[in-house]
Amino acid sequence: MKQNLLYLISFFIVFSASAQDGQQSGLKVKTGEFDKNYSRSSVTMILMDIPGVSYLGELKDEFIKARVPDKFNDNRIATQVIQGPYTPIPMYKDDGTLTQSTIFGQSSETAFDRQNAKSISRILDETHVPNLIIANTYKRNPDGTFSMELVQQRGLMNATDDQIKMANASKRGLDAVKDAGEALIKKSYIIVFEYSDILKVQNLSGAKYQSVSNTYKDKNGFICQTRAYVYLLDFNDSISSIFYNKLWTQDSDPANVKAEKRVMFDNFKFPVKYIGTFYNPLISAVQSNPVKNSYFSASQKSETELLAELVQNGIDATTFSVEKKLADFQVKSPIAMVHPLRTKVGLKEGLRIDQRFFAYESVQKKDGTVKWKKRGVVRVACKINDNQHVATGYTAAEDMTKLYQVGGRKLDVGYYLREKKDLGLGVYGGPIYSMNDKENMTYCLGVAYNASSVLQFLGVRSLKVFGEIITGVNKYPLPDVALENNRAATDFKLNVTRYNIGLSKDLYFIRGIFRLSPFFAYTIGEAKFTEDFTYNGVSYVKEASYGKIETFGAGANFSMNIIPSIQLVFHANFIGVNYKPSDNNLPSIAKSGTELGGFLRIEF
Repeated sequence: MKQNLLYLISFFIVFSASAQDGQQSGLKVKTGEFDKNYSRSSVTMILMDIPGVSYLGELKDEFIKARVPDKFNDNRIATQVIQGPYTPIPMYKDDGTLTQSTIFGQSSETAFDRQNAKSISRILDETHVPNLIIANTYKRNPDGTFSMELVQQRGLMNATDDQIKMANASKRGLDAVKDAGEALIKKSYIIVFEYSDILKVQNLSGAKYQSVSNTYKDKNGFICQTRAYVYLLDFNDSISSIFYNKLWTQDSDPANVKAEKRVMFDNFKFPVKYIGTFYNPLISAVQSNPVKNSYFSASQKSETELLAELVQNGIDATTFSVEKKLADFQVKSPIAMVHPLRTKVGLKEGLRIDQRFFAYESVQKKDGTVKWKKRGVVRVACKINDNQHVATGYTAAEDMTKLYQVGGRKLDVGYYLREKKDLGLGVYGGPIYSMNDKENMTYCLGVAYNASSVLQFLGVRSLKVFGEIITGVNKYPLPDVALENNRAATDFKLNVTRYNIGLSKDLYFIRGIFRLSPFFAYTIGEAKFTEDFTYNGVSYVKEASYGKIETFGAGANFSMNIIPSIQLVFHANFIGVNYKPSDNNLPSIAKSGTELGGFLRIEF
């Protein structure tokens, strides 16, 4: 019954996720909806000061020092903290469940969010945050005069090799690229953060925090929830016209004109557009408690260091969520080479090993309209272009970012890549058969995480950490002794449960359609009696422990894509089984051999 339920759960997860992926795989984007030109967005981060939130004063100091992710221009302004206009919803209910439900860390926008967004928008207006952003972007001086210096620098940093080559061939040269920086003002975003329910994990107790205290047992540090409200500076054509024609102040203006324009600019209401709210229910910065008299005990971070880590984790989790939904935050670039696949974007755009991109081809229909069709999926390999400088118009092939394909058709130069963040998780399940006894069948449910995404310093792609639970009823022949239930020794059955944790490395073939994944696993487990019976004069009851296992296994999975995120998996594992009995009356069970299985896997 237990293994059937386990199998049904795994099938439901896989089926649900495959339906979701099927919708994505049919994505067709009209030209107007798929802007193939990528420009660096600018981000201004602001913290809400909410009365009554513990540790917020200390956290505020760390937030002011926090870094904006490298792929964005940092539009840091003097106003980095505003007064929060509402009381946050607690993270947990009294019964210990989350107050706001989430799916893979994401939640739908609520009426509470929309109401708060209106209040925050009014505060941004009252504190002149949009004015400060424009003043920062155009390097406004105390006398009210503006400068194009920063705008032009950003224009140069934003330019691609092709844009530099085109500019060099024109009469204006690089001046045209510098002036293009003005368009970047339309990609100025404001992210207003709520950090609340900031709690020390070592102080949690009671039913309300039972689950989280169990999760962080023997650890110390902080957890919190974050809610981020995202806005776009609405620098539309009419606002742009007013700014340049009526508010722009230059050195040649008379003193009285400068003074008049300075007042006009300070009082002008630059609009912002609400984009959405992004909620993360559990952000953590924790460490293991020190172990006394242990040489390997890691040095402990201070509370200040942990709060700084908590702040940065909240920022990174929010930008990850926004990047999944907001096109301006998604890196786009053409494929520059094939054999191997290469593109020119790199560290300047925040690329990381195993970052995922969808590849699109533009297809012209009979009526002349253009649609973008998804043709494949690629990931960033270990070689990433160090392009943190102004483009020169030429990037050598060996300097470009190398990609590897994980699914789809043959790709070609000119196909456009669009960043599509994933969680790096894979869930799989299916039956496993023992080759020693084909009647012995167990069921496996596992989850794998792409460790390469966090262990960037290793410079290894597609390195997975996995955990599995394997359960089922197995036959085990016992030594030739009389069983008192008038049965043959070969009829002896045990309910087996094993837990595996291990490492695997994916090797891709034929455009990523096939992959071979050798693995190594550490196994612990337990076998229990499936019924009451007597052995050697000793009675045992159903579900009593027969014995435990601790061993190692190694093998490989061979996978074939159904679609890039769903695979059929053939599993082979060699494992040594030696169950140590729970008492001296029972004999040891020692069996080694090969297990074969078939799984269905979905990757998120």
